[in-house]
Amino acid sequence: MGNKPKTQSPLQRKLLEAGLTHEQFAKKIGISRSFATQIINSTRYPSLRIAQKISDFFATPINELFDIK
Repeated sequence: MGNKPKTQSPLQRKLLEAGLTHEQFAKKIGISRSFATQIINSTRYPSLRIAQKISDFFATPINELFDIK
């Protein structure tokens, strides 16, 4: 009761579209699987360098992948 479905972040949607697991994504970006999971779940945020690598990998602007205010 009262459990709302979690909305997917843009990064989660990109991973699903690409058919990548968290581990595959982490290896492609060059980070640990646990850090990748934290970034994907928005519990930690990447450095600008890592955010740029993710942006380049998905060919998507950083501001479309992360909630930047």
